[in-house]
Amino acid sequence: MIGTMPNGTMPATLVFGATGGVGRGVVEAALEAGRRVVAVSADGAALRQLKRRYRGDRLITLGAAITSDRDAAALAERLRALDVSIDGVVASIVGEHDCGRLL
Repeated sequence: MIGTMPNGTMPATLVFGATGGVGRGVVEAALEAGRRVVAVSADGAALRQLKRRYRGDRLITLGAAITSDRDAAALAERLRALDVSIDGVVASIVGEHDCGRLL
């Protein structure tokens, strides 16, 4: 069993590109292993499909595209507002991006 943080919450794995082939596989494997996951994707329909399949509080979904540094900064603020401890990050994104950061 995975440990909890001092405040009683389970840390989460953050997955960028959570609805693509690789990202979705990572999300599903982590959830099936009992992990908590924050799934980020620009594909809102696919995020809703993940949420329907994995009900409960271990999956948090965030719709976001990271196409600029401003987008990345906004996503970082949304993640801070969740007040979730992140203990791992998987970035499964493709293509060219004009921004210099993910968060």
